[in-house]
Amino acid sequence: MKKSTESNSKKRIEVVGAGASGLFLAHALNERGFEVHVYEKSFEVGGMARTLESPFGKIETGANAFLASPELDRLSAEIGCELVPRLKSAKRRYVFDGGKARSVGPLSLGLVKLARLLPLYLFKREKLRPKTAESLQEWGYRILGKDKSEKLLFPAFQGIYAGDPASLSASLLLGRFFLDPKSGAAKPKAPLSVAPREGMGEFFYRLHAHLAKNGVKFHFGETATGAPKQDGVIRVYTGNPRSASEHLKSVDVESSRLLSKVEVLPLQTITLFFAKPPPSLRPGFGMLFPRSENIRSLGVLFNSWVFRDRSSHHSETWILGGALDRDAAKLEELDCLEVVLRDRARAMGVREEPIFFHATRWDQALPHFNRDLEALLNEKTFSRQGNVRLFGTFQGVLGIGRIYERAIAFSHQLEHQQ
Repeated sequence: MKKSTESNSKKRIEVVGAGASGLFLAHALNERGFEVHVYEKSFEVGGMARTLESPFGKIETGANAFLASPELDRLSAEIGCELVPRLKSAKRRYVFDGGKARSVGPLSLGLVKLARLLPLYLFKREKLRPKTAESLQEWGYRILGKDKSEKLLFPAFQGIYAGDPASLSASLLLGRFFLDPKSGAAKPKAPLSVAPREGMGEFFYRLHAHLAKNGVKFHFGETATGAPKQDGVIRVYTGNPRSASEHLKSVDVESSRLLSKVEVLPLQTITLFFAKPPPSLRPGFGMLFPRSENIRSLGVLFNSWVFRDRSSHHSETWILGGALDRDAAKLEELDCLEVVLRDRARAMGVREEPIFFHATRWDQALPHFNRDLEALLNEKTFSRQGNVRLFGTFQGVLGIGRIYERAIAFSHQLEHQQ
């Protein structure tokens, strides 16, 4: 339902970027009654989240799902996008440890360690809370011990953030899980994954069409730089911090300089299709690889076992690159395939050629959620006022649902500042 207010109806907001951050922000602002213009230098929407059709099934170039929430459920219904739940077969997850794929869960920590940590989490959460400027590695060694950290904790977060555990900020990654229950802050949502029936690309194409129908103006093939030329107009830069830094050079030299310091990590994904899964592989969500196992890939998703109707064949998406292997994102497609097939042979005990494959390279995929970024955020570096604002993952938020929640909050802030 539209929440237009007369006071906002002629206030123009220019959103730079039509990725997830830009589209969610455009929707939230449109709901508040602002006049919204979106500038996108390419002719695509959704940023990294696109769905390609191949002769053998769907290929996701970025995220393949998001965590369900009331806000995203309402938005999906509003734009006419059906969401489907994750298959039961995706409940099982694996870590490759000691040359074997091992199923992981809470009991993987061990009964003794779990018995020690659970009461602390329930009654003395402050003892587990990450310290300021503490790395994920330091926090893991302190709380879980070296062995469990390197075999469980670090692989879990490298599959999401692709960062270096010695540099990743424990506060940015884990802080919200250790908030005081009495603080009134929203609790992290249960990890129930859902996806658009036709893939992530469908969600953002439908969102774009919905926004255009409701008055949001899109300017494709255009780059908005500097500050707005019209008085009273606010311009919001979203997406890649490096691009935002370039745009701000002529407006705010200091903010531009600080944004340029945000490290952005490269990634490459490659989706493979096989006639059937290898005999050694049991159904599951995917597998992660500790750095000690001599496997170059960060992890693999078993697409056919995660969501229904993604392929009539066995489909896997392998992820390479990140902070500890930047050269992997530079590999040519056939070289990337060879790396993955070697990793696959080691992890699954079989070497076979795929019947089809597709690689996607992202030279600048996501911010490194490291301690440098934590320090910049603690200084409120990106909380700009005036007619130029910043909004995006470089503000310490990753995940479709969390970005949308931030977009709603951001739109409310702009409304109250009018």
